[in-house]
Amino acid sequence: TTITTKWPQVNLGNIVDVLIGGTPARKNPAYFTGNNPWVSISEMAGGLITETKEKITDKAVKESNVKLIPKGTTLLSFKLSIGKTAIAGCDLYTNEAIAGLIPKDNKVVLNEYLFQIFNSGHINLDVKGLNAFGKSLNSKILREEVIVPLPPINEQKAFVAECKKIDAGVDRAKTNIANTFAAIISDVDAIYASSAPRIEIAKLSTNIQYGINEKMNEAGIGYKIFRMNEIIQGRMVDNGAMKCADISAEEFAKYRLNKGDLLFNRTNSIEHVGKTGLFDLDGDYCFASYLVRVVPDTSKILPLFLVKMMNSPAYQAEAKGKASKSINQANINATVMKNIKVPVPSLAEQKKFVAKVEALEKQIADAQAVIDATPARKEAVMKKYL
Repeated sequence: TTITTKWPQVNLGNIVDVLIGGTPARKNPAYFTGNNPWVSISEMAGGLITETKEKITDKAVKESNVKLIPKGTTLLSFKLSIGKTAIAGCDLYTNEAIAGLIPKDNKVVLNEYLFQIFNSGHINLDVKGLNAFGKSLNSKILREEVIVPLPPINEQKAFVAECKKIDAGVDRAKTNIANTFAAIISDVDAIYASSAPRIEIAKLSTNIQYGINEKMNEAGIGYKIFRMNEIIQGRMVDNGAMKCADISAEEFAKYRLNKGDLLFNRTNSIEHVGKTGLFDLDGDYCFASYLVRVVPDTSKILPLFLVKMMNSPAYQAEAKGKASKSINQANINATVMKNIKVPVPSLAEQKKFVAKVEALEKQIADAQAVIDATPARKEAVMKKYL
């Protein structure tokens, strides 16, 4: 989408100097042993860049086509991943896929205004249909064919102030989420460090079962079937794009998930194998063969407590350590999984832990809602000022 605006629209090159970076010759590794920050596209994530993976020497600067980008400049990727943004948090250099947009006159256009409008994704960078073919823009196209709205400077300031308020809320939400996840892990670690008895999963469950090996479809025919990519942060999540298995009602009855069931990912890359999700949704769902259902015996262990133990660093390390590994793939069979022990405090202690975790997860959900609402809030600010 492009911006509909009440203000004049100008060619980008009329208001900024477009500085394109470069890459010092890789055949001279000494060039990359310096102290000058040098940005590549993988570091462009819509934030402030003060630290870079690679740094170049003064000699590399002299002997290559890199250009100094002053602190505060908006950075824009225009090759490969077109449209990624960042702000130079210090004087730095970039590779040739990144342009620095340096205002010709700070009384005409603000650095932060440029960042916010490009970061919004509403400036049309597909001026010649290039994106569709994976091609690249060049500095001439950036200067002469990319068009931006140009409100008066006071309007730019007001627009930036509101956008920054929203961005600050997102930063707080992200920090809150990270801290809250850390608090949950810390509570789990404390249980592992306690003297609570250790009991095998097999003795804590009433049923352990492999999923159904059935062809899946995307046409919505049959019953929704969980796969490994739908285990998200310890929960089974229906993302609205689930596949289905066209099976009989009798077959479905064998694999129907009930609230409180856990699904363990037995086959995946080593970092994902062993992940476990709690099913607590309404509706008819079954599960695929590379997942294993664990039905907790609730007279001994609460489902949310067990899923936190099975996703704990300690349990995951043991499970992954016992996995059979091949190229890009690891497997933990149900026998290995069910013989791993977890700490099991009294049900009263478990209830206290679960209540605390549920309160913390509510904080995470609230913070995520702030992040998810950001595009709509930015859209409203753009409509107001532009």
